Amino acid sequence: MLSLTGTWRQMGRRYGGLVREQLQELYSEITDDIVRRGADYDAQLESARLLASSSSADLNELLKGMSERA
Repeated sequence: MLSLTGTWRQMGRRYGGLVREQLQELYSEITDDIVRRGADYDAQLESARLLASSSSADLNELLKGMSERA
């Protein structure tokens, strides 16, 4: 079991560091899929913005921390 402490951003950084390889693999798979589908880059950014705006501030901080370490 994993137990993290600190701010949401700090916990995201720790978790991102622990699962770095898995996150990089997932990112690569998703990116490849998006390219295969021919998805528009600007549309992808807009979708990401909408998702982030509907997520809690804590979740956004956790994800930012994960991205900083992965």
